[in-house]
Amino acid sequence: MSKLLSSRRSRIAGLVLLALLSLVPLRLLALPYGALDWVEYDPSYHHGHSCPVASPTASALQIPCAELPGPEEPVAAVVNGQEIGRAAFDREVEQFLLALQVGGIDVASPEIQDRLPEFRRQVLELLVEDVLVQQAAVELGIGVAEESIEAQVAAQVEGGGGLELFQAYLEQTGQSAAEFRRETCQELLRAQVQAAVTGTFTGTVEVVQARQIVVASQEQAVQALARLASGEPFDEVARAVSRDEATREQGGDLGRFARGESPAEPQVEALAFDGRQGEVQGPVEVSGGYALVQTVSPAEEVPDVEGQALLFQQWLEDRRQTAEVEVFVDVGDWNH
Repeated sequence: MSKLLSSRRSRIAGLVLLALLSLVPLRLLALPYGALDWVEYDPSYHHGHSCPVASPTASALQIPCAELPGPEEPVAAVVNGQEIGRAAFDREVEQFLLALQVGGIDVASPEIQDRLPEFRRQVLELLVEDVLVQQAAVELGIGVAEESIEAQVAAQVEGGGGLELFQAYLEQTGQSAAEFRRETCQELLRAQVQAAVTGTFTGTVEVVQARQIVVASQEQAVQALARLASGEPFDEVARAVSRDEATREQGGDLGRFARGESPAEPQVEALAFDGRQGEVQGPVEVSGGYALVQTVSPAEEVPDVEGQALLFQQWLEDRRQTAEVEVFVDVGDWNH
């Protein structure tokens, strides 16, 4: 279920990767939870403050993707009046620890146990962030249609290889189908809220797609140029002669990148941005020898997705700073 992992648990996977590398202080960005439900809220909700409606009325607003604890269930936290149940919190902590185990980390080790309060705090921060997105949706008049959730889940299952692999994925990550469905709801809601918040953002970035062939000498570069001139495809020549291990098997593909973010050396990036579509330039001297550079698709201005994401994250942080959050579980220093 690689596509499921990349689209649904990528932030957790990124966290696990960091933990595997060095167990450095980590900051999570999102974590889904719970079984799909709807919460009724008083329409007087305004500027980060709300009151749950004990007896929903026809005039109450619905917050999608939210999960309320049962009448007798302990509460982990309350965010602007909206409760996060202890069961939901404990479930997400367990799923996080399971992700660490899958990544090869011994969660019973003293190092992990010492950092458990930190990890619990980060999990709770993600649940709080989900609630803030839900509450913002009320202010913005945004909801998620059941049809959209069903269609997205179906697409994820099909894209991940079918129902059998989907079930295996759920078992590996410790999720139920209902939790996966809620996660889908939360992602769709977050995307809509982010689009509404950053809708006036007009930042762009210049990007290009390129390939490279790296050889040891100028003579070898000239030989590679001769093969290209005879009509041999660039990617085939790259696989045959390039000494760059990071790109050789991909036919020299460097991917699509913005200025200053190329995986190759600056002189290769410069040629890529200067080239016309399909043009091959070089050889240019690089640390590994000499490089030939092909501009696969010419430079173009595209929306700055990273800038949009940073803007939205800052917006969320501003809401977090003004939110009223009460914590009832041990997460170390909540106001760190």
